[in-house]
Order: sequence, then structure tokens, then C-alpha cells
Amino acid sequence: MLPDWMEAYDAECKVLAAALLDPGTMPRAGCSAADFADARHRAVWSAAASLSAAGEPVDHASMVTRLEATGSLEAAGGPEYVADLYDAGGGGNVEYHGQVVREMAQARRAVRLLDQMRPAVTQAIREGAGEGRIGAGVRRALSTVAAEAIALLHGEQAGGGWVTMRDAKRAAIQRTRDRYEARQAGGMPADVLPTGIEALDVEIGGGLEAGHVCVVDGESGAGKTALMVRITRSMAAHLHGVDPDPAVSGVVLYYSCEVPGSDLAVRDIATASGVNGLSIRSGNLTDGELDRLLHSIGDKPGDHHWRIGFRPSAPVEWLVAEVRLIEETVGPVRAVIVDHWNELTTSRRGLRSDEREMAHILTQLDALKAPTDKCPEGSAVIIGAQHKANGGGLLWGNALKQKASYCWTWKTPGKGLPDDAGQVAHIERWKMRNGPLGTTEVRWDAATGRIL
Repeated sequence: MLPDWMEAYDAECKVLAAALLDPGTMPRAGCSAADFADARHRAVWSAAASLSAAGEPVDHASMVTRLEATGSLEAAGGPEYVADLYDAGGGGNVEYHGQVVREMAQARRAVRLLDQMRPAVTQAIREGAGEGRIGAGVRRALSTVAAEAIALLHGEQAGGGWVTMRDAKRAAIQRTRDRYEARQAGGMPADVLPTGIEALDVEIGGGLEAGHVCVVDGESGAGKTALMVRITRSMAAHLHGVDPDPAVSGVVLYYSCEVPGSDLAVRDIATASGVNGLSIRSGNLTDGELDRLLHSIGDKPGDHHWRIGFRPSAPVEWLVAEVRLIEETVGPVRAVIVDHWNELTTSRRGLRSDEREMAHILTQLDALKAPTDKCPEGSAVIIGAQHKANGGGLLWGNALKQKASYCWTWKTPGKGLPDDAGQVAHIERWKMRNGPLGTTEVRWDAATGRIL
């Protein structure tokens, strides 16, 4: 039983009144039938939406007829209650009242979901106690429950993701029109994220599209992190150009299981200043290098659109939950870059084999790219994966490649830092089912991470 104040009765009445008097206000409210706490209001909203979709008038007589035909008139409170709703007012503030209805629905879902999580908390603590580590069990319980609560809450808000083919085609045409107009204006579509490597962007149509997965693989120490940092910087700068406010244009998340944020910051500074990263870390700089360094650390376009995360051997469920939390609190997550993917673990118990754990982690990959309310086209996902020590393939095998829309193999002259700052590197592009797609040649300075 939830308290009465969580039902937002007055706001629900005002949203329904606006919808009944002018069905055109329904999209402005942004509500679905499930958002209404009162069962009568859910029945009335569903009937109004059905009449509006069919192009029929939404007056009292047609509403009563539709409710009778669907057997919902009694659930809607009867003809008298429906008539009273027309007088509730609120049409001029439907956006405000709609937001109140949606947020209160979210609060009710959160309370119910957290209540349902009690058995999971007890089980996690019991497992920790069985291992003689009660404290670890408590921490695992809190982490797992928070992750699952956020994921479940977000999933319920999505409403199942069902759309008609008619609406899907219209959305596809509108997306194509938006991209065409952006290119005609000399810009880049908002949902196509450039890598910042001009030759590569030309070959892949301007950048990575939302909703696609790209695997960047290569040997340990070959410079994959430098490549992915460069791509992240370019995507963040692109979002800044779309809109300086991350809440509007979105953010790029760079997550690493191995490299802390401070190290990534040094890499970015080295790229911007042209100063060797080893010199920056040691402080062994000339006066000229120090001046260049100080002049390169100011805010750059995209700094506020770039979030850095670091957690060794993180559970993949935690990562997915963090992405959803950032989307709810900061802005749309346009791209997720996960470096050292092979270090991810899982908080689930009883998988019993590496194959099952891998299958579960790969399933979570779909959640990272999946469409959400704030990113209807989904997020672009880039995965950094290492070869096995013997060079015999990726650590996660062909299963990871099967999930990918594209695979890029980053090949440099050798591991570590080459002596020649202008070494030639290659990005071999391919798909699991289609084979080779071509090779992009770039020159890069491994010491600073600059791609020339």
C-alpha cells in the first residue's frame, strides 16, 4: 500500500481533462496509461488514445461508447465520472501536469521495485556469511540490488519498446531527412559520431552510428588506448558542437577496467601539448615543454561531454546500471567506450563455467547499445579487446565479434613506444560475416598519442 500523496490525483485529472478537450495535447503530456495511479484514469486515457489514433472525435458520447465497447465503462467510473473529467481544467499547463504524473509514476515503481529486492539482498548477505565474509556480502548486496533496481526501473519506463511498423518507417524517414539536411548544411548528423581520423571517417560514412558496436582489437601495448582516447575526444567535441549543454546533446562515457582517470587525463594532455607522456608523469620537462603543457590544460570543447570511469574487474551489471544512472541524471549517453573489456566480470552467481559467464557479459553488451527514452536510436559502443598472448585471437573469442557491427584491428610497427614519432599504423576494417572491408593507413606519434 502506497501513501495517497504518491497518486498525484489532481495532476492526473488535469492531464485527462486536457486530453479529452483537445486530443492534440496528449503527446505534450508524454504520459502512457501505465503512468496513472487511478485505475479509472488508466481506462479513460486508453480510450482517448484509441479514439485519437483512429481519427474519431473524443467527446463524451464517443468516450462512453468506446468504453462500453471495450467493457471498461465501469472501470472508468461510469458516464458521470467521465463527464466530470471534462471540467477538471489544466489544458494550458499540460506539460507541467504531465511531468508530475510521470515522475510520481516513477516514484511508485521505485518503491515497488526496491520492496521486491528484499529477497535478493538477503540472499547476497547469506552467501557472504557462508563464505565467512559478511561485509563482502553486504557490499555485494548493495551493489547488485542498486544495479538491478536501476535497470528494472528503466526497463519498466520503456514500456516494452513496441511500436507499429508505420511509426517505425516514419521515424526512419525522418532520421534520414535530418541527416540529409545536416550534411547539406555542411555539418554532421547528431547521431553519427566522428572518430576524428579523417581518412577513417571518409571510409565509414562520417563516423559511427548510434546503436552499433565496434570492436577495436590488437596486441597488448600496441596503442589501442591512445586510439580510443582520440576517438572519445572527437566524439565529445562533436557533441559540444551540437549543443554546449550535455543535458541536450548528450555525453560520451569512457570506461576502463585497467587505466585510471588520472592516466587518461595525462594521455589527453600529452596529445594536446605534444609533450611526451613519460616526461609529464616524471616531471622531467624543459621550460618550453612546461609552457606548452600549461597552455594546453584549459577547458576544450567537449570536456564537459566526456565522463571517465575506472573500476578494476567491475561487474558488467554495475557498468550497465551506471550508464543508465548517468543518462537519468546528466544527459543522453550517445556513446560508451569500454577499454580492457576482457577484465569485466559478473556479479551473478552459479554460472558454473567461463562460457556461461561470457554469454552473460555479452548479453549485457546489448543493454549498453539498446535504445532508451532519451536515446531512441541507442548508443554507439566501442569495445577495446586484446589478443591472446599467442596471438591466436581475441580473449573473448568469436562470440564478441558476432555481437559487433564492425571490427577494427589496430596494427602498429611493434609493442610499446616506437623510436620514430612518425610511425605508420594501420586500421584493418572487417566484419565477421562479410570479411575484409579495407585498410586505413594513419601516421601516429605513440609517445604523445597523436594521430597525425
